[in-house]
Amino acid sequence: MLSTWFDAPGSRSSPLAIAASTHPLTTCIACFDERSLAFHAVGYGRGSRKPAVVITSSGTAVSNLLPAVVEASQDFVPLLLLTADRPPELQDSGANQAINQDFFPSQSASHSPSKALNEKAYTFDK
Repeated sequence: MLSTWFDAPGSRSSPLAIAASTHPLTTCIACFDERSLAFHAVGYGRGSRKPAVVITSSGTAVSNLLPAVVEASQDFVPLLLLTADRPPELQDSGANQAINQDFFPSQSASHSPSKALNEKAYTFDK
């Protein structure tokens, strides 16, 4: 069970943050900066020996996670990153906060399902 979630405010990630914070079996911790958010999650993972979930919006918010993600990877601390990217039709269009997020965790992640998630709808039911 992924019970502890860390989130930073963002319009595109709001549905994920609301689902996490209203679920009866989760604790959601809000941070206002993605860099500190990710390091809080790494600290939780180290201390509890449980994976933490990190929720962010898109674009540079995702890039700010990189130092903590690399540290977690090197120390075998599990993190699950849920990043709310812009819709596929806005990629490569010059839209605000629309950067290629597929490359981001490639060296430090064991799995990155972003392509599959763009093609399907998922819900967070109990």
